[in-house]
Amino acid sequence: MNATQPRWNVSTVADVARLEMGQSPDGQATNTNGKGTPLIGGAADYDDRGIEASRYTTQPTKICREGDLILCIRATIGKVAVADKAYCLGRGVAGLRPSKVTSDFLRHFLNSQAKAMDEAGTGTTFRQIDKKTLSSWPIPLPEPKEQDRIVAKLDSLLERSKNARKELARISGLVERYKQAVLESAFNGRLTAHMREDHAETCIDSIPKTWTWSRLGDLCEAIVDCPHSTPEWTEHGEICIRTTNFKPGMLDLTKVRYVSWETYHKRNARLTPQVGDVVYSREGGILGIACQIPDRVKLCLGQRMMLMRSNPSSYSSALLMYFLNSPSTLATVRKMTGGTASPHLNIGDVKNFRVPVPPLEEQVQIVTIIQRLFTAADKTELHRKKAANLIDRLDEATLAKAFRGELRV
Repeated sequence: MNATQPRWNVSTVADVARLEMGQSPDGQATNTNGKGTPLIGGAADYDDRGIEASRYTTQPTKICREGDLILCIRATIGKVAVADKAYCLGRGVAGLRPSKVTSDFLRHFLNSQAKAMDEAGTGTTFRQIDKKTLSSWPIPLPEPKEQDRIVAKLDSLLERSKNARKELARISGLVERYKQAVLESAFNGRLTAHMREDHAETCIDSIPKTWTWSRLGDLCEAIVDCPHSTPEWTEHGEICIRTTNFKPGMLDLTKVRYVSWETYHKRNARLTPQVGDVVYSREGGILGIACQIPDRVKLCLGQRMMLMRSNPSSYSSALLMYFLNSPSTLATVRKMTGGTASPHLNIGDVKNFRVPVPPLEEQVQIVTIIQRLFTAADKTELHRKKAANLIDRLDEATLAKAFRGELRV
């Protein structure tokens, strides 16, 4: 401790709070229909606002009461929230009832220790911090008035960070709306109006006079459905994409699964994916998302998707991908599948999509402009993420200074 730091006493978590490790209730007594006591099992039950239980139990084991702190001790270690009512504490959490410190002081302290606690966790499948480690965790003990001053200062500073995050979060929505506006302009002719002498005039059907309409099926050399069976996964081998890899306009291959060489050939029997082909999600939570097969990758199709290969003499593959992600197409999909218990599209639905067809030269220009505008928008989103990360680091530094006694209050 240097000369500028206060001389605080140091105690342990178990000495300043009653610690209750969670215990999983009987699985047969657990439900999702709201019967019994809400159950907090781990990190999945935390959100930005605090706690949001999705399961209940009629045979609760360990119970916390309103005002207790609930600390995540398994998998994602260190998340903490204040209980707004009584909860059953599952195996992945612990309850803390402060005695010698205020609840707010202990909450801020636990937040300051989240990274260190995570590093202290042990285990192979799921990292977990045990009761002995948590009980003996050291905590500084300023005088009560000093505790109150630290809490007040942290509340003020962290509220500013929270507000900054809210404003930054708005940028993501603005970027997405901007992209959708670009795509809307791309397929009604406004994006390339400068290329046409009669750019002020449009057909009765809301596209330029030099454009035509076509069925999507007539613009493609092939549209095939994926196999309807779950592949047999292997530890290594050939990449098999799933709809979880789909992002609008981009195939995300950071997390993939593999199949054997034999499975790869069986699943590609109808059509082997090639660079530039379009894959399209036809059912599930991300229904109607299109992306292209990237360069230098060999893969096969999982479930719930289609593979399309456009005819290059009729329609640009990249433009087809953008069309499928455009607001008008997404609206068509919602109209066709809305209200169904398991929304999905079949190949016949997709082949009958009505597609605006510009001249080939204009198609190239549309794709070029979309890519340029999207690149600029993506840079804005990247800057937003960097700013959000800086705020997180600032909060970590602020909390660390507070409990070293270096935060001016």
